[in-house]
Formats: sequence, structure tokens, C-alpha cells
Amino acid sequence: MWKKRIISQIERLGYVVLRRTPIEDVKRLLATLYPKDSGHDLIRMGGPNDGGYLIPNDLDGISACFSPGVDTSSAFELDCARRGMELYLADASVDEVGPELKGIPHSFEKRFIGVSNDPNYMTLESWVNGKNVQSNELLLQMDIEGAEYEALMNCSSDCLKRFRIICIELHHIGEWWNPRYFEVASKALGQITRNHECVHIHPNNSATRTRYDGVELPNVMELTFLRKDRMKDAALRMDFPHPLDEDCVTYKPTYVLPKAWFASN
Repeated sequence: MWKKRIISQIERLGYVVLRRTPIEDVKRLLATLYPKDSGHDLIRMGGPNDGGYLIPNDLDGISACFSPGVDTSSAFELDCARRGMELYLADASVDEVGPELKGIPHSFEKRFIGVSNDPNYMTLESWVNGKNVQSNELLLQMDIEGAEYEALMNCSSDCLKRFRIICIELHHIGEWWNPRYFEVASKALGQITRNHECVHIHPNNSATRTRYDGVELPNVMELTFLRKDRMKDAALRMDFPHPLDEDCVTYKPTYVLPKAWFASN
């Protein structure tokens, strides 16, 4: 009873009593992300360590790569250019793209991807639709330091469906225990899984991790999705890590994908 009285007093004083996301809700979200065997071999693009992604070898016919979030290396985009894709990059935190793209045709906008259109921000949909790309066979590689949830929520299913392949680095996963944060994250990921299947997950070994009611939540994860109409198979994958996986940073121990993130039994 004394606990209830204290909580009641806190609420009367105007403070919010923190409630946690039910663990069953977290598990249900993870189940929508269980990686499946697409029927296409996975290949590595972007070089070793951080910035490299495993993607299905289903690249023929993809006309352009949209890459919000620019790092010191643009090796992933270079691999896309070598496969004949046009390159579109955006990031307001840098002044130029990585040296790998020197002499390679590309479009770079010094703006963040967000939920509005102004001199510093643009929505993913307005960016994609504003380019003269007629094809509906595109690739999205997104690493925007936690802004991905709002950006995805603000993007229509029709726009996301134009991307055959989506590679995305998810951040702040340890915050999913917060119901409000979890609601945003689950809605954002639901935007992707409506038309895409997860085909690979790799934890970033540079990040911290949180244990929540027995479920391990790495704070940063790399996920790859393939549009459902390109899936040749739908069997759940249970073989992790993949032989092509590499540690994001070499000076920390290897971090194997926790079993809660794939169909382990």
C-alpha cells in the first residue's frame, strides 16, 4: 500500500510515473524482423568493418542508390556505382562525400533527412520524388544516427516500395523499453515490413547493449531488407553469424547476434 500512496503523491505533484514496454510487445516486434532466406546469396558491399553491409545478390536492374548519412568513407556507394547505379547522397553534417567517389558522378545535398522541408532538412519522400529517377527499382542505404525512425514514419508505403533493397542502421534500440520510444520504433519498422522482408541482421560491436526482461537489445544494429516480390524463398534463417560478417570495429570483441533476434528454435 505504501508504494501505491507514494505513486499517487508523485502523480498529484505532476510527475510522470515511468512505465516499461511489455516484453511481449518487444518480442512480437522482433518476430517481424526474423531474417529469412531470400533465395539469393548474400554478398558484402562497402568493404570491411563499419560501413559494409550484406545484401542479397539481386542487383540487376537497380538504377539508383539513395544514401542519407555520409561517413568518411563512401565505399558502399562506390560499389553501387560500379554496378551502374546513379548515386544520391545527403548529410548536413559534412561538406563532401568520401574520397572513393572522386571522379565518380554523384549528387550530394548538404541537408539532413527529417520530417520537414527547409534549408537544413528534407523528407525522404520529397528527396526521392524530387530526383528525375523514373525507375521503381532503387536501393536505400540509411545511417542517420537515430533519425531513421521519424524519417521512415514520415515516408509513404508507395515511396518505400520503390526500394528493392533497404539497408539501415538502427540506433537507440536499448530505449525500446520506453513505451513512447517503442511506439515510434515499431511504427517506423512496420512501414518497412509492410512490403519488405528482413534478410540479414548484424549487431554493431562498437555499441553498448541492454538486457530487458531476459531479452538482449544491442543499441546499434545493421538490418537488410528485400522487397517481398523479389523473395524466392521464405524459410527462416538460423545460421548466424554469416561467413561474410565482419566486426564493425576491430579493437572490440566480436558480438554475435543474440538469439532473440532470429528463429533459434
